[in-house]
Amino acid sequence: MISGGSVLIFIALGLILYFIIREAVEDGVISALKKYDKIKNKDIEE
Repeated sequence: MISGGSVLIFIALGLILYFIIREAVEDGVISALKKYDKIKNKDIEE
């Protein structure tokens, strides 16, 4: 049987990892969109 304390620690670690991964994914998506916009704008300018 797993004790309540270790379950709480496990949930807390999971939440922290989730937020870190979500931030990283959002940053990656935003930078990818910015790169895409730059490429698109270059095509329009030419």
